[in-house]
Amino acid sequence: MQLLVVRNAIACVICAVTANACHYYGNIFSLKASTQQSRPEMLMATLVWSVLLRCSFMLVAHVPLLKNQRFLQCPETQPTIWFCTKKLARGSFPYFIAALAGKIGVGLLVQNTDLMYGLFAYKLHFYLGAISSLTFSAGVTFIARRIYYEETCRGYERRRAMNDPDLKKSSSAGRNEEDPGQAGGSLRADCSPGTNLQAISGTSTRYQKPTSIGKQQYRKPTFWRAYVSKLYDVFIVILAGAFVHAVSEYRILNQGTAVVMSFAGSAIMMKIAFQEMARWYILKKKIRSIYAMYLLVGVPTVLIDTQARIVLLGTQTNPILVTGTCGMAVAEVFLRAGKAAFVVWTIHCRAKTVKKNMQELSKISEETTIAEEKLTSSSPPSCSPPSSSLQVEFELWRRQILSYHSAEITADMYAEYIAIGCSQSIVFWYTGHPYYPALQLVTGSEVDVGRWQFNQIAMLGFQFVVEVFVDYICVVMEMAAGIEFERAKDLSAFVGMLFTLMAVLNISISATVYLS
Repeated sequence: MQLLVVRNAIACVICAVTANACHYYGNIFSLKASTQQSRPEMLMATLVWSVLLRCSFMLVAHVPLLKNQRFLQCPETQPTIWFCTKKLARGSFPYFIAALAGKIGVGLLVQNTDLMYGLFAYKLHFYLGAISSLTFSAGVTFIARRIYYEETCRGYERRRAMNDPDLKKSSSAGRNEEDPGQAGGSLRADCSPGTNLQAISGTSTRYQKPTSIGKQQYRKPTFWRAYVSKLYDVFIVILAGAFVHAVSEYRILNQGTAVVMSFAGSAIMMKIAFQEMARWYILKKKIRSIYAMYLLVGVPTVLIDTQARIVLLGTQTNPILVTGTCGMAVAEVFLRAGKAAFVVWTIHCRAKTVKKNMQELSKISEETTIAEEKLTSSSPPSCSPPSSSLQVEFELWRRQILSYHSAEITADMYAEYIAIGCSQSIVFWYTGHPYYPALQLVTGSEVDVGRWQFNQIAMLGFQFVVEVFVDYICVVMEMAAGIEFERAKDLSAFVGMLFTLMAVLNISISATVYLS
């Protein structure tokens, strides 16, 4: 399990480093180094790179959801990656052009107004750019859903079941077998593409009874419905940018060691708070979508840890970095051990309560049976429906708890590695750059910069080794406590693509907001 996570995380980090290099070089058509380009030119290049990278990786992230389907034109064979990519690219191309035009429009607006100078510190170019990128997010979601319902075998059958009353009953039974992710069963994204497409498009992912499809009516996918469903994603991106904006604006690196260490500690507490809020929300709303679980846990972890590690790296002193890294590692071990113990204890207490209630129901049932035998000669029922209902309800609850905890652990491991790679990449590329004053070396000679960059490569290896060791200890403890990771292994491709998109988005946010 751990090797699988490390392998996928390294691929995510490579994509993030590549994205960072694109942002660093700015306008490649100017044939000038980014340090010699003008600030308006650098701003426009950053906005264009952000939309190009985001659209590219978002398109690729939707490919696995269609690759697991069978298309009506060739139902006997599984589609290739190129086939799915070509279909998505052809359909979403107009929305890409619209998003690119929106980014360029934002850049021109900023360049020709006071937003480029007097109001540049408010970073309105980032917030306006995030809103303009919504066009492609909604467009590719709309195209993916349309392809699913109109061109895939399973989507076509589901659409018929929603529209034809005679097929609703049989479709409900088939859905109970084929779509366990909706009915509290296995949360496998690769065998439940319909569930994933609903999650990606922002439709309801709460638990529903298997017969609920009979009450649903097929609604033809539309761009504007997808647009509205994606507004929440834009809010998350804007909130993430606001956090990075606050970190860069207050120049925490220049506030001294005590402030830096306090910020690192506060970042850990903030991450824990967000994770617990996500846990409460998922359990309260009975969310079954594995996409939502990874998204709610992964986004705050990647973003907060990246900024905390940037601050530690920016101190330019190895003792502080080593101390901060080891402190975060120790905190992670105790946190994960405590969470695993709490999950096991919660399940144990619930099991005892359910067992006690079942015994009481069984006793009442026996008394009722004896009384009925005295009055009638009819045979007593062979089982107790209330007792069976309690057991089924408990099993569904237990599987939801374990599924969420497994998703939380996996997302946290991915996020830690990605945060390490992203923070090192950002500091490596932008330290000493004239347009990124928040990431400056104390001494700026070429020899000092070269020596410092080599030191960062060594510290990157150190942080990865520490994180691998921490994850090994934690996974062993969690498996001993009964936490299962089989479902996470089945979701490796899906989760890898999701966190790759998250890593690239993290780089784009930091590169755009830190630009000054």
